[in-house]
Formats: sequence, C-alpha cells, structure tokens
Amino acid sequence: MPFGIAVAGAKSYDMSVSRPLTWIGSLSIGASIGNVNTSSADFSAKCPAGSQLVAIPDNVVAILKTSISAAMQFKSLAISVDNNARTVTASLDLTTNLQSPSFASSSADRPKLVNVYCVYPGEINQGGFGFAVAAGGSFPYVVDSNSGLFLTYSYNGGFTGNLTLPVGANSTVFCYWDDPNIGMIYDEASRTLKGYSSANSQAGINIAIKICVFTIKTPVVPAWGIAVRGIDGGISFTSAETPMMYRGNINTPASNGTATAFGAGDQAQQPMVPIMKIGGQLAAQSWCHLGMARSGASFFGRPTSFINGGDSTNPNQQVVGYASKPLPFLWATDYF
Repeated sequence: MPFGIAVAGAKSYDMSVSRPLTWIGSLSIGASIGNVNTSSADFSAKCPAGSQLVAIPDNVVAILKTSISAAMQFKSLAISVDNNARTVTASLDLTTNLQSPSFASSSADRPKLVNVYCVYPGEINQGGFGFAVAAGGSFPYVVDSNSGLFLTYSYNGGFTGNLTLPVGANSTVFCYWDDPNIGMIYDEASRTLKGYSSANSQAGINIAIKICVFTIKTPVVPAWGIAVRGIDGGISFTSAETPMMYRGNINTPASNGTATAFGAGDQAQQPMVPIMKIGGQLAAQSWCHLGMARSGASFFGRPTSFINGGDSTNPNQQVVGYASKPLPFLWATDYF
C-alpha cells in the first residue's frame, strides 16, 4: 500500500482499496391506505459532489385485503436515488380499488424505514476536524460523530433456520451463504435471522453461514491507537472499531426472477449482502415474504414457486418489489 491508512488488529483494513459506508440518515414510510405515502430528504449538506448514496429499506411490500372477498393486492415501495443532487425519495402507493381495504399483515411486516448511507469520493473537504487521504485512500473525511457504523456482532457457523442476534435497533445484517434453496429474511422486531426452504417452511435447513452486523454507535476509545473527532467535537472513529467496508454494488433480482451474478474476483472473497425482505408471494390465499438466496456467484429471490402468474382476483404470484436495485456488498474475507 503506497498511500493511505491501514488499521491493523486481528484483521487489517487497507483503506487504499476499499471504502467504509457511513450512515447519513433515514426516511420514515407512512401507512395511509388510499394515499401515496412519500418521504424524501436532501443529503447534499452531508455528502459532497461525487458521493454515492445507498438506500437499504427494512421491507418493500405491503399486502392489502378486503373483508368482502379473498382478493389481495401487493403494494411495493419505490425508492429513487439522485446521486447528482444527493437526494433520496421513497414512495409507498396505497391507493386501491378494493372495498373497505385493510392491511393483511402486522405493522412489523410493512415498509417503515429506509436507511441511507454514503460512499464518499476519494478526497473531500467538509471543514472541521478529521483527516483526509489523498491520491490513495478513500476513507471519508469524518465530520459527524453520530454517523459511525461499526461491527457489533459476527458469526461463522451452522444455521438451521432461526438465529436470534444479540444486537439492538438500527442494525444492518450482512450474510454470506451458498444454497439456492434457502431464502433469507431478517425480522427486525425479534432481531432474528430466518431461513425458508419453501413458502413458510423452515424444514430441513442445515447450512453454513457467515454473518456480520453493523450498528450506529459511539466508537470505543482505546487506551492507545487512533481517534478521530468529527466537526461536532465528538469522536467519530477509532482504531478499536471495525468499519463497514464497502466493496461494490450488485443489483437485486429482476421482477421476472432472473438472477444477477457477482464477478469472479468478488465471488472468491465470499461476498456478503444486506438481508432484507425484497418482495412477497401469494399462494392459495395466503402470503409470505420473499427473501434472498445465493448459489455460487448467483444472487436471486426465493421462494420461486410462483413467478408473475395467476389471475386478477386472487392470483398466485410473486412480486419482487425491490427489483433491479443496487445493494452494497462486503467481503467476508475482510472479517473472517
């Protein structure tokens, strides 16, 4: 590494070839049936020109039902990111032709929050305190001590369908696994990672998995090492913490179920994706979440029993609400 910063410990993080993700805010999603619920934010004051914004929702599909028939409707969250203006807009259209509509799910199973992160350009100057790395690193110029996103839990072992994680709210869960038949979701209310082998079934799951959880927190100040203060005077980063190391983006599956794929170089490093509910599925007048699945270099949605089929009354169908959207990925080899 000819330029930049290396933070060494159990692992070494070379800032000249990777960049940390920095949390910069969130959007709250309304739930007014019959209306278009829109939330937007301008992050240009926190992110300079050349930054890349990353939006990760907790859920992307709401299910509407009616008391007079078995009909249901999917309503998908739409997210728009403008990197030039550094703005993010999220919209949940709950207009419907159903009579006396209501939600078919609990509030925990609807879109509620979109967390927004920033990937800073190679060299910036926001003023205040901190450090910049020129001509070599991409470590952000730290300006806000409330935006630290650090590793708070990791796991490398077996997984049989449910794993409750010892983490708090405002946590982002990244996983690496390799099984085309196991779809993953993260239940925020119970802080539980859940795997499904088919619609609402967890039977027969026994796979290896690697998990990293990152939480917005005040960094631990070590007895010795590096400590960086933000523009507010608070400590934003220390060498005692492990940052979220951004390695690139991959698109979520398309609405027709087509998989996307990691490049060979990234696949060799065991890429980890953020676990979220990317869609939903109706089958036999019941519904379930659509999770994520991995197989070799491929990345796609599961379960896939039903793909865009059925009729207009109560179709058996699968909807990928967060289709063809970029998600950040990490390398498991950075942490294990």
